[in-house]
Formats: sequence, C-alpha cells, structure tokens
Amino acid sequence: MGYRRTGSPVLKDQSICVKGSFTSDDPEEIRSYIAEWSDGLGNTRLSLGKDMRPGTEMHWEFRYPDPDGITPNVGKIFIKDYETCEIVAVYPIEINEQEEGLLFDGAVYRCDADMFPVGDENHVFDKTEPFCISGTATLPETESAVSLEFVWEDGLGTITKVAYEDAIPDQPIEVYFYYQNPGAVTANQGTVKVVEPQTGTLLQSLPVVFYDSSEELALAADDLMIQSNTYQCDDQLYATGKPTSTFAPDQYICVNGSVVSADPTKPLNLLFDWEDGLGYSTLLVGKNYFQNQGYDWYYYYYEPQSVEDNDGVLIVKDYDTCEVLEMFPVNIRNEGKGKSLDAGTDL
Repeated sequence: MGYRRTGSPVLKDQSICVKGSFTSDDPEEIRSYIAEWSDGLGNTRLSLGKDMRPGTEMHWEFRYPDPDGITPNVGKIFIKDYETCEIVAVYPIEINEQEEGLLFDGAVYRCDADMFPVGDENHVFDKTEPFCISGTATLPETESAVSLEFVWEDGLGTITKVAYEDAIPDQPIEVYFYYQNPGAVTANQGTVKVVEPQTGTLLQSLPVVFYDSSEELALAADDLMIQSNTYQCDDQLYATGKPTSTFAPDQYICVNGSVVSADPTKPLNLLFDWEDGLGYSTLLVGKNYFQNQGYDWYYYYYEPQSVEDNDGVLIVKDYDTCEVLEMFPVNIRNEGKGKSLDAGTDL
C-alpha cells in the first residue's frame, strides 16, 4: 500500500491531504482504511476510506476548524486497516504558525535504572514506575539555546514542573517524572505539556496514563467489556434517561455507557462508528477508558432536510484490536420530525 505526504511543515490554516491505493492479486478484493490524525496538542481526527478495490485512490483531508487557537506542533497521521487494525503507514505532520517557529517533537518512554528512556513509545505505566520523555527542540535558522518547561498534570490534580534551560536545537532532550508516594495514588490519566516559558506557548501535549497493578478484576475476562445504549439527547447534547433506536433526521443521536470489565493494567480505546443506511460512516474515537469510567458521545446530520428514511447501525469496537464489542440499530424516520425531546437526568 503506498501513500505520500503533501509536505512539511504545514501552516495551521492549511489542509493536510493524504492519498493512496492498495494493490492485491485479487482484483475483486475490498478493503477499508482509517486515517487518524493525532496532532501534538492532544487532538484526534478520523476519516474512513470505505469498501475500496485495488488501485482505487483513497483521499483524506484534515484541517483545523479553528486554526487561530492552534500553536505549532508535531503530530502523526496513522493509516489503519479497518477490519484488522493493522497499521500500514505512519507519517509525521509538522504544523507551524509561520515559516519559522519553535517546535518540540518528543514522546513518552519507560525509564531504565539510570532514568534514561528505553524501549518503544508508551504512555501507560504502573503507578510505581517512573516515566521518561525524550525529544528535540527545533528553532529554524539558529543554533541558539532555548528554554523549555515540562508540566506534568496528572488526573488527580497534582502539577509537577521541570525547567529545562539551555536546550540545544536538534540535540536530545530527556526528562523524567515519578510519584514519590505511589501508595497514595489511584489509577488516572493526565498529560505532560511542553511549554515555551517566556511566552507560555504550548509546544506539545503528551498523554500519560497510570494504572494500579494491585487492583482486582471486578468481572471475569470473558464478561462484557462495555455497557452502553443509544438515547435521544437533551439540549446540552447529553443522553437522556430513555434509550431509543429511532430518531428524526434533525435530532441528535447520543450514545452513553461505561467500561464494565477491562484489565486495570491497560486502558481501553474505543471506536464509535455510525453506519447509516444511506452509505455514510461517521467515526469517533475515545481513548484511555478505565474500569467503571463513563463516556458520552453524539452524532447528527449536517443537512437533515435532505435525509431520507434509513436503517443504520452504531458499532462500538476495540480500537486497538478491531473486536466488535456492541452494535445498536439506529433508525431514521422523517415522521418523528418536530417532536419534543424528553430531557431526562439519568446520565
């Protein structure tokens, strides 16, 4: 499978285009691919190339809907097989505000005994483990040293800062963090933000997730991993207390649920795929769900006045393994148009 990147860096108000096709000995083979853009600021956007045959060109476009609020960053676009979850391509994407600007490109790793990064990129750790960050700062057309600040905001409200003075552009920068009293810490998910201290500019946001290896599994391994349903939405776009599978074209579709039985040593990443009966697919991804953690998502048609009656399905999959966990019917009926919503409170 071949893909090309349109160029780097990309200005924050420009589009990023990815295109390509796959080859096969069977000209009738059909494949679907997901393109996921994960930028350096913690944003994730998905697009789907569905039911393609060999040689058919797939084309994805990504852009920021509000570029004014974006700072320079380095992220990646992943191309994944929708059926198998195999990653077939990874492309670095550099977003710049102008032709020049300070960037940081780094990742989170496990630490060795001397507190140096080892192994592959990783963002999930036992609460007793330290974690290391390794990366480089880039400041075009200068070799002057720069100052950086690494701000770890864990999911329990604790903020730890490490100042890194005199960072040399394009030279390795390494920082480590750890809990001094892990016995008092519970499972949580947080971020390390890399900041330019003089201006407060956010350069990168790295997820850091901690689990508690001492926790017992609440349910057997073969029990359901999630428990959810589809609902009408209230005026705040949260699920009401009444499950339903039938919606008018101008109504929002809410999916609400929680992780029921997941390994506490590994958070669950979920893909929510609304396949309507007209051939359209809308993907949402939720990452780092722990046991008993809830989620609330919604879908809607951009142009409901042109939507015909159809019978679709909402598929919830494990994003890492492609295992289908749940499926819900989503039926669109024009005769429901204009009915009032019951804004319940069972969230």
